[in-house]
Amino acid sequence: ESKPNESIQKVELGQKSGQNVFLFTIQKDAKFLGIIPIKMEIKREVNAETQTIKEERPWWSFLVFG
Repeated sequence: ESKPNESIQKVELGQKSGQNVFLFTIQKDAKFLGIIPIKMEIKREVNAETQTIKEERPWWSFLVFG
């Protein structure tokens, strides 16, 4: 389920280490330094068998709010 300020851009089904995974590319509306509006890309990997979630964000995401 995506949040109000997130939109799912792409969904893929793949395999990793012999297990099925869903790969989501998400675009999030946020504010850089709390001031400048930006769109940040987030990648989420959901293991369909173990239901574990891994999230990958840009290195500068600690400067983003919202």
